[in-house]
Amino acid sequence: MATKGSARVVRSEKKAVVIRRPQSERRAATQRELVDATIRSFLDVGFSATTVASIAERCSMSRGALFSHYPTLFDLTTAAIVELFAQLRRDIIDRASRLDTPTPSVVVEELWSLYKRPEMSVIQEALAVAAGNSQLSRRLVPVSYTHLRAHETVLD
Repeated sequence: MATKGSARVVRSEKKAVVIRRPQSERRAATQRELVDATIRSFLDVGFSATTVASIAERCSMSRGALFSHYPTLFDLTTAAIVELFAQLRRDIIDRASRLDTPTPSVVVEELWSLYKRPEMSVIQEALAVAAGNSQLSRRLVPVSYTHLRAHETVLD
């Protein structure tokens, strides 16, 4: 079996049969690629300096194709920040589950190792921008609370 683009080619004795991935899978993969490219752009140039053109270029995609997945830069950048929070939350829960003796000093050390990563600077910049942007604030405040609940899980 070989993979060609968004399809799998299955060879039988008589002929090759092309099995396309469902549209929903292809769309989800493209959205994932766009979010990943946005995060890379955040890390390279910062939250505020990230542009549609730079994201589209990172994905070798036209701006129109990008907008067919995310109608605005705001939608894409908030999806990327939500993903950064989700990654951080998963890492916190994962690290906490591997602690043998979760003393306060060990927990703080583990959290600090996560919070000093470059991704946290991006989250902090986005939250600073959200302080003056009510639309961004409405999107990120619920995500922040979910993130805080992950801390509560670690500390319980």
